[in-house]
Amino acid sequence: MIGHYNANGLEFAYPENWKIHEACAGYPKEIMAESPSGAFLSLHIYPDASAESVLDEAVRSLRDEYEDRGMELVPYAGELVAGGPVASGYDVSFSVLDFIVQVQLRCFCHDEGIILSMWQAEDRESDQLRQVFLAMLLSLVTANGVGVQRQ
Repeated sequence: MIGHYNANGLEFAYPENWKIHEACAGYPKEIMAESPSGAFLSLHIYPDASAESVLDEAVRSLRDEYEDRGMELVPYAGELVAGGPVASGYDVSFSVLDFIVQVQLRCFCHDEGIILSMWQAEDRESDQLRQVFLAMLLSLVTANGVGVQRQ
């Protein structure tokens, strides 16, 4: 079954057995959809920031926490989803205990401001969940008329 999120200026579909967490009292607003396994997609809304500054802060935060864990960072520039808006970001991987964690950071433009999408999953489930994350982002693009972020 499919759940629907519609609040804080955003609308998207997500798997019904996932939990939604919100931190929207200040900025950036954060909406997170978490899978039963702990993988998640989070959306951070920045009303008055550039994509570059948002990505710099996200990467700095990841480096502070995971740099000593073999963190790899690969720049990305392309469509958020097939046929969707242009997004900039990074593909990140690092190890925690005996697990390799995959993270995807993408920044794009929306009426509410810059949105940073971040999905994180353990490597063994990331290929399967990638399709779920992309479907969620496609529903976000379709429902919200997400536009193109120009740097």
